[in-house]
Amino acid sequence: MIQFLVTTSLVLHLLTFLWIVTLLQKINNQQTPAVDEEKLKREIEDLLIAYTSEMKEENEQLLEQLVKYKQESSRPSSIKRDENLVKEPEVIVSTGTQDEIKLPSAPKEQTEYEDYKPPALESEDSEMYEQSNIAKVLSLSKQGYSAEEIAKKLHLGKGEVELMIKFYQ
Repeated sequence: MIQFLVTTSLVLHLLTFLWIVTLLQKINNQQTPAVDEEKLKREIEDLLIAYTSEMKEENEQLLEQLVKYKQESSRPSSIKRDENLVKEPEVIVSTGTQDEIKLPSAPKEQTEYEDYKPPALESEDSEMYEQSNIAKVLSLSKQGYSAEEIAKKLHLGKGEVELMIKFYQ
């Protein structure tokens, strides 16, 4: 009888041990996705930082180009004005005292383009749709293009393309 109880006890202990091992494996499997999620969050954060820094650089270049353009356009041109042009009339503003202020009047609108009509569409019934950048990026990504190649083709930033791919795949 004691042998039977000892054997039963050993079997129960083995079953309990196997059950504990199985539970530990399940717990470990549940913790692994959490680590993957953290890694994914870090990657997305890095991409966002790279994307924003790229945007900042592009904005700075744009500002430099605008400043350069304004400097070039503010230079006096070598073309002399035609003397036959009519001077703009001046508006005299009385301030109630003896002081009068002469202000140039607002320029009249040019009448050159008054009769202009935009070209009519060939068929207004057929609507044309253009793919969004996201759809284009995902399509090219599925075709096997790298993020850098996609960015060059679509004239987008590399970080922006990587971000789109990460978010939508």
